Amino acid sequence: MGYEMKAPGTNDRDVTDTLLEIKEDSKPKPITKSPSMWYSKRCLLTILLFLGCVHMHSLKANLSIALVEMTSNKTREVNSTESNLSIPSLESNMSIPSLESNLSIPSIEITSNRTMENGNQTNIIPPEFNWDSNTVALIISMFSYGYAFCLFGGRMATKFGGAVTYGIAMLLSGVVTILQPPSLYADFYLFLLARILAGLTESIAYASTAEIVARWIPLKERSRLMSYSFSGIYVGSAVTYPVCGYIANRWGWPAVFYTTGTTCMICASLWMIFIRNDPSKDKWISKQELLYILQSTEKTPRKQVVHPYRKILTSGPFWALCFAKTTYSWGYTLLVTCFPLYVKDMTNRRTDQIGYISAIPNFVCIFVVPITGTIMDYCQNKSKIKINKLHKILMSLGFILGSFLLMIPAFVQNFTISMICFVLVKVALAFNFLITQLACIYMAPQHSSILAGFTAFCYILSSILSPTMVGLIVKNHKWEEWSMIFLLASGVLMCGGIIFLLFGSTELQPWASSESTQEDDEATQENNKQPIKT
Repeated sequence: MGYEMKAPGTNDRDVTDTLLEIKEDSKPKPITKSPSMWYSKRCLLTILLFLGCVHMHSLKANLSIALVEMTSNKTREVNSTESNLSIPSLESNMSIPSLESNLSIPSIEITSNRTMENGNQTNIIPPEFNWDSNTVALIISMFSYGYAFCLFGGRMATKFGGAVTYGIAMLLSGVVTILQPPSLYADFYLFLLARILAGLTESIAYASTAEIVARWIPLKERSRLMSYSFSGIYVGSAVTYPVCGYIANRWGWPAVFYTTGTTCMICASLWMIFIRNDPSKDKWISKQELLYILQSTEKTPRKQVVHPYRKILTSGPFWALCFAKTTYSWGYTLLVTCFPLYVKDMTNRRTDQIGYISAIPNFVCIFVVPITGTIMDYCQNKSKIKINKLHKILMSLGFILGSFLLMIPAFVQNFTISMICFVLVKVALAFNFLITQLACIYMAPQHSSILAGFTAFCYILSSILSPTMVGLIVKNHKWEEWSMIFLLASGVLMCGGIIFLLFGSTELQPWASSESTQEDDEATQENNKQPIKT
């Protein structure tokens, strides 16, 4: 498809050479008015990034719905004339070797439950997998263990280019998702490995988005276009829960993985056909749009960028961002991954109904996230408010407000009130979501993929701890146990808001300027020239 695995800094056209090629006779004049978004390559990039975010989240959230179907009793209405015969099942003939005692699959038996008014009987089929809460928490966490390798994703995006890395990672993620049902039937630990690989491939794709945005999206449009793209995460949540719930209830839980994996591979193929690492390498982009992008984005040096890891790891604003990412991940994982389990414990509904209920908070955020991006772009371009101050206010306000909202379902045992609070928490965290995505690019454009890898690592550590705490505390599936979970999450959000307000910053860091990078590059070259003392 025209993809070559090579470093973007080698044999690439320099920004200055590209500008001179656009107008050979004279130096190109700066473009003061942005070209129309409609029918532009920026629009296509935003749409494909949006679809990629939809699938990135669907591959993570599909397990939550599948687990409900895999571990729930099933009912079947039979005629009164039928005897209580066992129902043949494909699953009943399948055995999974090397499972622990708590992972055993009970035999499929039909037990008469009650007699309906029409004389028919409703029989109960035991769950296919009789897993306890610790095992369920372990399965959910496996995706996050794979995501912990996102540090390598940032490095790969810098070396091979963001678009190439993103496309290949998404394609492999779809393949691994399709292989998860047969891996579970083959061996339980092989299934855990497949979940780890799914998280690994998706983490690489996520870390690559910072490099893509830094090269393709102009500064004046960055908040708005990124909010449109990353709203796909909430669309993925809103669509995944009801659609996968319907698929699992109609065709069984394996169809959930087959469907999401196939659509992800289709989306990855479209990306690899139409998107390139750099705008200057795109043969379909117009010259006017290319000139506008090159003049409106940070100029990347022709030489290979030297990443100042020591200065990054000793930067206070960087660690404040990492803690904010950790805080956001705790609340987000609780409201996305563990939320269907909470709905199941509180309402005892069918899988498809749980999917519809779990999608409600995400439907609201589909509209909230683009609005937040538009507001931030307006404040940056036309308001006198500094973007750094705006980021600090919105980030801290979102965390603190979300903390107070989570206290309500911890003390009020009413499912309707709790649902309203969860929706409002999602809305409050919408600004935090967008700012944590943008901060890496604002703080260090040339090192954005590296920063994205570090912050994603912190995100994953929190997403591992959150479901683990649910598995340790929620033993009997009671409201009192979930109340402790909500109080813990409330405290985490409060700490995140206070710390970012005191120490956070999204301004361009001194160690991230082009001059600092050149100095580090020259120092490295001087050290390489010195003879080695024996």
